[in-house]
Formats: sequence, C-alpha cells, structure tokens
Amino acid sequence: MAGTCERALPPAIQLVRATASVQDMKSDQGDHIVGRAPEMFHFRAVEGRLLEYEPLPGAEPSFMQTILSGELMAVLLRQRGLLVLHASCVAREDGAIVFVGDSGWGKSTTALHLVRHHGYTLMADDIAAIDCETAPPHVLPGPTQMKLGEDVGARYVEEFEELTAAHAFTRKRLYIHEQQPIRKAVPVRCVVLLEPEARAANRIIPLEARVALPALIEHTRGRRLLRSARYQAAHFQQVARLLGQVPVFLLERTRRLADLEDVTRHVLQAADRLASPL
Repeated sequence: MAGTCERALPPAIQLVRATASVQDMKSDQGDHIVGRAPEMFHFRAVEGRLLEYEPLPGAEPSFMQTILSGELMAVLLRQRGLLVLHASCVAREDGAIVFVGDSGWGKSTTALHLVRHHGYTLMADDIAAIDCETAPPHVLPGPTQMKLGEDVGARYVEEFEELTAAHAFTRKRLYIHEQQPIRKAVPVRCVVLLEPEARAANRIIPLEARVALPALIEHTRGRRLLRSARYQAAHFQQVARLLGQVPVFLLERTRRLADLEDVTRHVLQAADRLASPL
C-alpha cells in the first residue's frame, strides 16, 4: 500500500498469568501500573512490554479476555508512546479513516459498511494505536475481530447466529472479515467523531482543533489508569500533534441501518476533498 510506514512494528507484548501475587506491588500510574478488574483479576502492566494477570475465583474467562485484550492492551500501547483511541479504523491507498466514539455508537458498523461496499480494509476495531511522532501521524495495524450486535450481524454476516459470543455478558458476537490484512502503519487521512444521538438527517461537519481536542482526550483508552503527570502531559501533546496535522469531522446521522450508504457517502466525500497526506 502506497504511503505505508516502512519502519518495524513494535515487538509483541508478553501476556502471562502471574506465578506470584501482583496485588501488593506498587503502582506509579505510569510505566508500572498495578490494579484490579472487579470480580475478574489483579494485574500489572509494565513499560509497554508485560501484562501479567492473577485471576480471581469464579472469574468468567471470556469476559476476562475481553478486558485483557481491550483496555489493558491499550495501556501497554500507550506505555510505548502511542496515542490509543477508542476507535475503528479502515484504510486504502490514500490513507486511513479513524472512527472515534464510545461503545454502541456505531464505529464497527460504519467501518464494516466501508469494508463491504467501498473497497476499504479494516485496520483495527475498538483500539486504534496512532504514532504521532511521524509526519503525518500513522495508525498501526491492530485487532480486527469485530463485536457485532444482532441487527448489524444479520444485515452483513451470513449465519451470524452461528458465531461465537463476544463474552458471557453480551449478545454481541465475534466476527472476522476475511480479507488480506494490512501489516504496516498507514497515514491517518482524517478522524471522524461519532455521537450517540440520532439526528433527523446525515451530515459531516469539520471541527476546529479546540473543539476536537477535549473529545479525543475523552475517547483515549487507558486514561483512567495512566494518571501520572508525565503521561497526562504526553497525552495532551499527542492529541495536539494529531490535530495539527489531521482534519477532524463530526458525523451526524440518523442511525438507521438503511441509511448507512448515505452516511458513508458523506464521509467519503469529505475525505476525498482533502489533500492527500502521502
């Protein structure tokens, strides 16, 4: 893919079950995080390289895996100096589009429609790790296993009801779209902020950096654990650097599945009007 970043991707993170208790270890709210996922496990995340966990009695395995591969994996990626947004990301030759928002706001649904109908490749779902030290910022390939609700799954996935449940406490199911994965970092073409409210019509609005900044800070993964002054300052600088080089839009939409083609048309028209970042 043209414009991809040729440098090596970060080494794999070690995910290991603790052989000794971690709950009494000291946390510095930065490079060495120690904490507890209620009713699930104690954990420690160290310097972006090690995620160690100690299961609690009766912990539900699939939900435990969801936490480990979600919020805590994001913590380690941030310890590596990356900006990690709660986002789904799709890409093609002219760069990546990053859809940012909370759970249930339609990130995966919008991304899947672009993959299925507009030739995009899914780069990451739920966790988008962005290197803001490059110019322009690049998004790294991440997890592409989607958690889809029944309404979306029935529309886009054959035999959706046969898929594995995401975990024991949800009706969402795990789906992997079969396509050639992207294995290199890709320049971010634009960021699209979603909102939970349904609107009367679909439109996309450019946002000024001063408006987008608090929203991107709010939708950064791991911020409740990485609270040291150094990490908070670095986080602000990363978001500011991203906003200095990448346009951000607010996507207003009806939230009807039948309107997704019109929704994505607005997104693609906005992206096509941008000067190429490559």
